[in-house]
Amino acid sequence: MIQLASDSGNAAALVFFLFDILYVDGEDLLARPLTDRKTRLAALLSNATSPLQYCDHQIGRGREFHKQACAMSLEGIVSKRVDAPYTPGNRGLWLKVKCLHREEFVVVGWTDPEGSRPYLGALLLGYYDPDGRLIFAGRVGSGINQAELQRLSRKLQPLATDAMPLAVPPPRNSRFGSPLELSRVHWVKPELVVEVKYLAWTGDNLLRQVVYEGLREAKPAAEVRRELPHSEENTPAPKKPATRRRRDREDFIRSFRPSGHRPASEFECKLPRLAAAGDAIRSLSFRKRQDCSAQFFDLPYAQVFGGR
Repeated sequence: MIQLASDSGNAAALVFFLFDILYVDGEDLLARPLTDRKTRLAALLSNATSPLQYCDHQIGRGREFHKQACAMSLEGIVSKRVDAPYTPGNRGLWLKVKCLHREEFVVVGWTDPEGSRPYLGALLLGYYDPDGRLIFAGRVGSGINQAELQRLSRKLQPLATDAMPLAVPPPRNSRFGSPLELSRVHWVKPELVVEVKYLAWTGDNLLRQVVYEGLREAKPAAEVRRELPHSEENTPAPKKPATRRRRDREDFIRSFRPSGHRPASEFECKLPRLAAAGDAIRSLSFRKRQDCSAQFFDLPYAQVFGGR
């Protein structure tokens, strides 16, 4: 994300979202509970201006909170123990819960395996656009056990072809994942359909963090059709008054709080629209100011909810 802003010449629009504080004015806060540290952070940032923003949180109702975050097409939530001191690493004190999507794709090829992995490396995926062109969607290698690798290999070998079935060659490089070496690719006739889970579409219109779920042998490949992915990373967020963005976030957070609750400071709710957990927990989160409704930042949710 930082690289994307830098490449587009928009680095000045990056914003720091702060969700924890470990030291202040020489005082060590590591042993203090999370809620105490956040209270100190909110007070410290009460008069701060952009690019520093306080990252608000919600206590309790974790399942509902996660469901609502997913309904808003966010990446997920981060849950933390409210009474925990700061400890480097995870150590069971926080939990990241992502919102994953499921979809079916046509298998257009496979890559050679590497290391001790047998049969095949990854499946290459595609879909038909409204004009009937077969478009590359990405690849999947995670979630396939050895028995399934063997079964897939047996089904793919008879479909092998020298002709690339895609309308346009796949990109060699992506910001997410290793480069695709076409010399290690085996194309197939587009007849098999698989279902996968994935996190999001990238700015290159490729699937991100894809996990194999299984073959869909009853699904005709020609029926795997969809509109060309409209990547949020490439699409500027619509320009709305700042007051509207703040109101959206206030309404979302307040909808989960008991009646009569008042934030520790007015600044807590004066933030861009809610976003949620990224790929890793970071001390500071960076997001483009104008894209906050579409991008994700680390959101501490101050209680680990049960059953996860």
